Amino acid sequence: MDVDSGRVHGHALLPRAERQVGEVKFGAGFWGPFPLGRYVEYAVTAERLGFDAVWVGDTQLLTPDLYSAMALCANATSRIQIGSGVTNTVTRDLTVTAGGVLALNEFSGGRCLLGVGVGGSAVGTVGLAADGAAEFRRKLALIKALVAGESVTLNGTEVRGKIRAPRVPVYAASSSPRVRRVAGELADGVILNVGVAPELIREALDHVANGAHRAGRNPASLDIVVIAGSSRTRSPEASSSPGRRPR
Repeated sequence: MDVDSGRVHGHALLPRAERQVGEVKFGAGFWGPFPLGRYVEYAVTAERLGFDAVWVGDTQLLTPDLYSAMALCANATSRIQIGSGVTNTVTRDLTVTAGGVLALNEFSGGRCLLGVGVGGSAVGTVGLAADGAAEFRRKLALIKALVAGESVTLNGTEVRGKIRAPRVPVYAASSSPRVRRVAGELADGVILNVGVAPELIREALDHVANGAHRAGRNPASLDIVVIAGSSRTRSPEASSSPGRRPR
């Protein structure tokens, strides 16, 4: 999808092993200081063009509020899935994240996807540090339990949500080999931001598979989302090579 900001990403959902070749799904991701109405326009356009999902960015003070944007996109569409692309485990409390996506999933008729990472631009803009792989693993396990309606212990208190909604798939955004292994161990899907060069994707998938095997899981059971960045510019020199590893 082409927009004037240069901050829209294409997301390809690679097929699981049991799917037939050719069933790859496509999504569009939006990240930038756009008016909320433009997010809605993008979601409506993506659905009309046949995209399978839209992913909404979450960087405090740089993008509109995640849950407001996702709710408006869900309200304006009927088929397309709406995902957080991605929220994080630092600036968002785990219970707030779980409650937000469960409410959205109920409202949207089960179309919500939860993409979560250790924190990148979202934490840097407010002077915080991203979670390490071990802390992310702990928080990811708690989030998965909360959105599944299970009870967990937080701050010495047993916590269990009362929101009833369809199951929310949890996708872990991978920023390092260790985090990719955590994603393979715990998540329903993995979001890769390594570029689109085949060798980079293969390397990242090896990390995911290692984590899955360590947990006794079949790597083919995970959905894999590959972020393919795109931009529109008048200067060819300003565009990144499609196979280049992101900085």
